[in-house]
Amino acid sequence: MTRLWIPKAWILLRFVTLAAWLSSQPVCAEHRVFELQLKSATGDVSLIRSTLDPEQYRHYYHVPQGTTVSYLQTWRCEGRTSHQPLCKSPKERDAEAAAASLASPTESLEKQPSRQPASALGK
Repeated sequence: MTRLWIPKAWILLRFVTLAAWLSSQPVCAEHRVFELQLKSATGDVSLIRSTLDPEQYRHYYHVPQGTTVSYLQTWRCEGRTSHQPLCKSPKERDAEAAAASLASPTESLEKQPSRQPASALGK
């Protein structure tokens, strides 16, 4: 059986090339948010937002016996998410956008510069 001889310099070159390529790639970190409903055996209900799904939440935090954990909705937070608060749900963002678009028309007109006729500007 013959041994295949590979120069060490070639291996090092391949490693350096791979490392350079990986470090040049953009890093995208995003996470999924779950809106969880915890319902105790006594009927108490609480809503929690977490990056853990119901099964993970139950195993990560101590959930008392008889408490059900279910999720009401889930969405994805895109872009840079490290050390940021959890993003709002699409329903909340849509509601805020609708409220902003329903702002009184006089407010949007007040922000625009007034247009005066050219004769008034020369005086």
